[in-house]
Parts: sequence; structure tokens; C-alpha cells
Amino acid sequence: MANEELPATPANAFLSRQSALAFPVTSGAITLTWQLSGLLYAPLGTTVWVPFVLAVLVGIAYYFMSNRTSDNWPDRINLILVTFFNTVTVAAAAVGLSATAAASR
Repeated sequence: MANEELPATPANAFLSRQSALAFPVTSGAITLTWQLSGLLYAPLGTTVWVPFVLAVLVGIAYYFMSNRTSDNWPDRINLILVTFFNTVTVAAAAVGLSATAAASR
């Protein structure tokens, strides 16, 4: 009984035990990739579309990694909504949106 595995349940990476690391590591990796792409090709470092697109790609990857066993639509819709809001939050963190909004007040 000690070797039994728990049944897999669909859960976004941000809602699991790894959530303490998933958000800061993901937003940091996106920010790092964005800044490095700006060093390689200057226009990429000045547009906020790069981190947004990277966040969407990461969000899609998290969705597909999380949606292994869910075949019913209510679970899928819930997972899609959670993934969407997590993706937007990661993109906002990568571009420093909260700091920008606070500075503009």
C-alpha cells in the first residue's frame, strides 16, 4: 500500500505543490529570455510582445502538461480559465506591469 500512486488529477502547475517556485521561476525565465533576445536583436528588447508571446507559450505547455486525464468539459474549461489568468499574471510580472502602474499614479 505504501507504493500506491495517487490518481492523477488535472491541476495547473501554479495550483500544485510546486507553486512556490513555478511563478517566480517562470516569470524570471521569461524576463531573462526577453532581455537576452534584446541583446541579440535590439528591437526585441523594447517590445512587450516578446514576454507576452513567451508567457502564452509557457501557458500552453502548462495546460497540456496538466490536462492529462480530464475528458469532461467543465474540468477543461476550469483549467483553461486558470491557465489563462496565470499566463496573464506571468506576462504582467515579466514586463513589470505592477511597478509601471504604480509609477504612473
